[in-house]
Amino acid sequence: MKKKGDLSLSMNAIVILILAITLLGLGLTFMRGLFKTMTSKVQEAVSAQELVSPPTEDTQLTVAPSEFNLRSGSAAKAVVAFMSTDPATSGVQCTLGPCTCKVGTASSCTIDDPIYNADTAFTMMKGQINTWTVVVQSPTGLTDPCTGLCSCSMSCSGGAAQQTYGKDFMVTWTP
Repeated sequence: MKKKGDLSLSMNAIVILILAITLLGLGLTFMRGLFKTMTSKVQEAVSAQELVSPPTEDTQLTVAPSEFNLRSGSAAKAVVAFMSTDPATSGVQCTLGPCTCKVGTASSCTIDDPIYNADTAFTMMKGQINTWTVVVQSPTGLTDPCTGLCSCSMSCSGGAAQQTYGKDFMVTWTP
């Protein structure tokens, strides 16, 4: 009789151990998914403050990343940053745009549309940095890979003189 009780106790212990390991695995999977979601949201929120290539007095307009590899039908974000170096005490009026992509001659890879065009001017003081998010979309129905040159321009007026800045970046689309 004593042996039967020991066997029952060890079976209960094994069942409880299996349930505990299963619940621990489910809990860890849930927490990992939760942290992945939180990490991506925090990175998106802080990306404007932590620029990969911040603008300087020598390079007022920057785009990060400078190269994209996109699959057909997908999209990617580029951060465009501009630093005003005009010494005007009242600031200068600056406008971003247009940002456009011009692509090779492949018939399935024709893009000549603006990816960003703002008509709102804003005042910038010397040393001030502003950032924008530009979305680059891939054309759908690609049959061949193609590469395009995209560019963004910034124009400022009201200071020493009318100035226009430009920055290029490469995009490669694959089917």
